[in-house]
Amino acid sequence: MRQVGVLTLIAVGLLVAGCASTTVGGNEAGGVVTGSGLTMATQEKFAAAEADCAKYGKLARVTKVSAWDGTLSYECVQKQPKE
Repeated sequence: MRQVGVLTLIAVGLLVAGCASTTVGGNEAGGVVTGSGLTMATQEKFAAAEADCAKYGKLARVTKVSAWDGTLSYECVQKQPKE
């Protein structure tokens, strides 16, 4: 019976961790993406930064990825003109 309780606790923990939330704090100059949960990968954070910069017609360039708190810092840069 104790095993069932432990397995249930693990399953609930994984479900909650899977519900990652992303917070993008930024403006046209850049910002920071924070995320929680085990599934919040750097690639997903970069996609959030790209979407934020796209609002200003710019591209995101990563300036820092923190292993300590899981944040991704970025700056929004102008798109290079096509030659």
